[in-house]
Formats: sequence, C-alpha cells, structure tokens
Amino acid sequence: MDPAGFFKGDTMMEVFTVLANSGTDVKTVRDAVILYIARKKQKGRSEQHIQDKLLQLEDKFKHIEAWHSAFRDARVLFQLPKSKHIPLPKSAIPKQHESELFRLANS
Repeated sequence: MDPAGFFKGDTMMEVFTVLANSGTDVKTVRDAVILYIARKKQKGRSEQHIQDKLLQLEDKFKHIEAWHSAFRDARVLFQLPKSKHIPLPKSAIPKQHESELFRLANS
C-alpha cells in the first residue's frame, strides 16, 4: 500500500486513516508520517507545530511497538527531537555480543 497513491498527507484525519489501515506494514506507516511532516513543512508550519502534531500521532499509536521505528526514522529525517511517547531502541547490539564487547573493553 503506497500512501502517496491515495492521500495527500494534508490532514491528521488522513494520516490516522492510513495508519489505522496499515496493519503491520511499517513502510506504509513510515511513508505516511514522512509525507505528513513534509506537507506541514511545505505549508510553512513551525517546527513546534509539527512536533505537536507528531506527538498527537505517536500518542494515538504508541501501543503498536512495531511502528516505533517508523516514527523515529521520520523524526531523524527531519531532524526533530526524540519523542516523549516513542522510546529509543534498547540496544542496537544483540545481547550475546554485549558481554563479549564488555569483556574486550575491560581487558
């Protein structure tokens, strides 16, 4: 499902609709959020306005952990601060490697 094919990303309701119908398709969620932010920027909205709107979206869908990376990616792309609703990933390093890295760093 390509969000750019059937919605403009102009309103919160459009984005809610796309996200609510995205299931587990993280790419669709990411594309919709990025398009929404891009449209807000095109309209000349302030960074604070964009952050407030994004926080509303994140709050509504924060229970869907599979989508967290989509929200984080959109924030990084537009250099927005981290979300208070979407936590950072616990670790980019698999657990089995953490103890080995710790051992190497302390030897």
